[in-house]
Amino acid sequence: MNEMDIIHQLMRMLYLYKKETVMEKKHQSELSRRDLMLLEVIRHMNQCHPVKMSDISHYLDITPAAVSQSVRDFEKKGWVKRVTPENDRRSVYVNITADAVQLLKRYEAHLKENLKTFITTLGPEDAQAFVRIVEKGLQFMKEHQHLHIEEMKGDSNV
Repeated sequence: MNEMDIIHQLMRMLYLYKKETVMEKKHQSELSRRDLMLLEVIRHMNQCHPVKMSDISHYLDITPAAVSQSVRDFEKKGWVKRVTPENDRRSVYVNITADAVQLLKRYEAHLKENLKTFITTLGPEDAQAFVRIVEKGLQFMKEHQHLHIEEMKGDSNV
């Protein structure tokens, strides 16, 4: 199999993976991947210090408006609470609620169960190879991300 055959095969598999995850998402409940990530970041940051919306924005490199909209939605669902300290009425902190923590624990348990099934299906040797390959992929992405960004900037100048 030559390089182009491999590239086409990988592109097809990535397309099928994306298609499957979209179908799975339609069957999931109230929490999107983005919501899950954002809540997990808030939970993690709350363990270290009080969290401002600007902290979340900087950490995830998303706009303050996007964070504000998500926090507003999360408040309606009872997943976070805004807290204004008595000594500084200008600051607003975001705390994750116990309901959201329980929700995250359920999703984490579901993810672990799916991964356990996947790893068992692969078998020990293929599972270790899969982890090694994913690590190499992540390293490649980290090292070459700046090249992709520069290429995209070049394309917009055409």
